[in-house]
Amino acid sequence: MKDPAYDIATLAVFASREYHAEALERDVQVVVNLISERRPRRMPCLPLAADVADRFGKPIVNDPRKIQRTTRDAVADALQEYRGA
Repeated sequence: MKDPAYDIATLAVFASREYHAEALERDVQVVVNLISERRPRRMPCLPLAADVADRFGKPIVNDPRKIQRTTRDAVADALQEYRGA
């Protein structure tokens, strides 16, 4: 992002690492999870992302726990029901 009006810190989450969110917590006001879908190869990172996000004790946008319960098929089914098809 070019010239944002706020500070941004980014943390990449890998299943094979341990994270110390306390070291990152400056003046965090909100945590934004960028893992946007549940895929088998990304699944090991979702519980870790949820744990790391929780350590900040701040509001979480795109909560990893909710993504774990979401699949493409479930979303497609929900949309079909919504459309009344």
